[in-house]
Amino acid sequence: MLRFFLFVVSMMAASTSVAEDGAPCSVVVPLQIMTPGYNSEIKRSATEIPKSLSHFRTFVTTVTEHIAARLVRGNLCINSDESDYRHSLLQFVHWSLEMHYDFLVPVSLPIGGRSLDCWISSPWIDLVFERGAVSSIRAVVRWNERQFLVDQAMLAGARNMPLSMAMPLKPREFGYFIGEYYENTEHLREPTAKPIEEIVPPDILWLLRRSGERRGGSRLVPQEDRVYGFMHKATEKGAEEYTKLVLALIDRCFASDETKATNLPYYSNILDAVDLIPLEQYRSDMLSH
Repeated sequence: MLRFFLFVVSMMAASTSVAEDGAPCSVVVPLQIMTPGYNSEIKRSATEIPKSLSHFRTFVTTVTEHIAARLVRGNLCINSDESDYRHSLLQFVHWSLEMHYDFLVPVSLPIGGRSLDCWISSPWIDLVFERGAVSSIRAVVRWNERQFLVDQAMLAGARNMPLSMAMPLKPREFGYFIGEYYENTEHLREPTAKPIEEIVPPDILWLLRRSGERRGGSRLVPQEDRVYGFMHKATEKGAEEYTKLVLALIDRCFASDETKATNLPYYSNILDAVDLIPLEQYRSDMLSH
């Protein structure tokens, strides 16, 4: 069942912003948080997100506070009137590496235009921003475990990677790939069978190989629990750098030219983000130290 959390974070600017009529305004950021597979009741605070999703809860808190701080710094009021098509909205999506596609409820991607100050698109966040006496910001922010996996595989040199947002695997797909890799590792396949590189996607193949590694370069057959354990550990250690990547994209948008609309380059994969964060610090092998 889809878990749809809706709450509003309202923060009063330290240096009070003033609207055109001279009345003080606060920074109000409406949020929609979608986390498939968890309790359906509406949450009013990120601290109420289940403890099992602690990294996602920290991610939501950090990103929303960062956006609020940037708005405060720029003395920007935010339009939170849902009756106005220009109202602000941050949508957070939590996708596990594998999940049933019934949970993939679509979100409305923000659309760029000439009147906008910034329009940015990437696998991690889609964001549009418009300054004004009453400003507007809309974004879809993704906590996407498979995207993190794709990033890591690409940084490790994997080829033929998807050049857009990575989608979660269906549970049967993930189990099939683990089984195929197991048979290949145990040399049970027929000589005429396809090589494993033609069966398992490169990011999943990277995961299976890494989860079976031992120190010194020897390998173990990656049993399912070992794969899940390695993925959890990698995500846990990489959460901070993943968050920094999203914050860097937000900062790039806020730093755009105030005198004209800025359509920033489309970031199709992690290698496009070389100007945003130190990619070496985002690599899994660096995170494991």
